[in-house]
Amino acid sequence: MANDEIRADDMRRRTPRWSKDREDKFIEILERTCNVSHAAAAAGLNRRWLYKRREADPAFALRWREAIDASFEELRWHMLERMRDGWTRTETRVDPETGKPIAIRTVHDFRPGPAVALLRLRQEEIIAMRRIEAEARAAQARADYRADHEAQAEPVRRFMDEIRARLASAADVDAEAPGAAGSGEEDEEHDGKADG
Repeated sequence: MANDEIRADDMRRRTPRWSKDREDKFIEILERTCNVSHAAAAAGLNRRWLYKRREADPAFALRWREAIDASFEELRWHMLERMRDGWTRTETRVDPETGKPIAIRTVHDFRPGPAVALLRLRQEEIIAMRRIEAEARAAQARADYRADHEAQAEPVRRFMDEIRARLASAADVDAEAPGAAGSGEEDEEHDGKADG
């Protein structure tokens, strides 16, 4: 247990504190690279801590999602251009006399496989993130609906309880009144008329 506490203290000391500037830097690099680990390292923030913050802070989660969306869109257009035009690379060799590189030829290459795999992976990640957000919004909407329904139903319940109480007290008054249906005096009078 003592080792775990030492490790936790050590990690707290090594992990730089959050600041608005660090968050902005993380978001900026995430938008440029679409890579959480790289952006976290460049901003000097702990990746696990960032994921926890994203779960706890909806505003930060929204900035994160917008950065990923923008980065993915840029990546998608870049990959579409490369798939259309191909990759251009220049093959070189080193001149033995001068030691400088000499261009031999320029090669056009059309290998979209890795790019397509990367795009598919990022797209699946974004779809999963949007699904989680949609489920959270739906759960919140259900909770809001229930709360709203309860708030609207409460005055109606109170009003119905008042009506029931009035009806019950009116029934009690009628039962106690002389000559009320079911009272003993009326029954005796009725029996006397039947005999006579």
